[in-house]
Amino acid sequence: MKQPYRFHHIISYYRSNTLRYVILLLLLGFVLLSRMNHAVGEFYATRLYPKISYFLSHLASISRFSLEELVVCLFVLLLLFRLLKLRKHNWKKQIRSCIEILLWITVWFYWGWGINYFRHSFYQRMMLTPVAYEDSVFQSFLHDYTEALNQSYISFDRHPDTKLWEK
Repeated sequence: MKQPYRFHHIISYYRSNTLRYVILLLLLGFVLLSRMNHAVGEFYATRLYPKISYFLSHLASISRFSLEELVVCLFVLLLLFRLLKLRKHNWKKQIRSCIEILLWITVWFYWGWGINYFRHSFYQRMMLTPVAYEDSVFQSFLHDYTEALNQSYISFDRHPDTKLWEK
């Protein structure tokens, strides 16, 4: 006996919502785990992030503008749309939807880059100790750097390729 369409539709709706919530909670759980454990953040930065960034770079190469800005703008528009629907529809459902959108924005940020902030500091990873600031050493560096920069200057009127540029 074939089940009515309505029952099948309701079951598939709740399955898709459940799957979406489970994925969201797993992604957020990984973010929280990374925040509490630097080794997980290191695993993300060295193993997962290169693959994610490779995929996102190819996806972003399709357009001339930032993929992150596009996604955030779409999320904000969706959020505004949901907030405008608060009066017309079930407000509890709309609030839950707005919270879900904000959580997806959070996942997008952290999985796109933010988990990299949960690693040990650069000094700890490289086993270095920070050098204390000394004004005389810094001034000496600035002087030497400025001198080297000034010595690298090439006058265009004496450069052999100037004739090619003037044509």
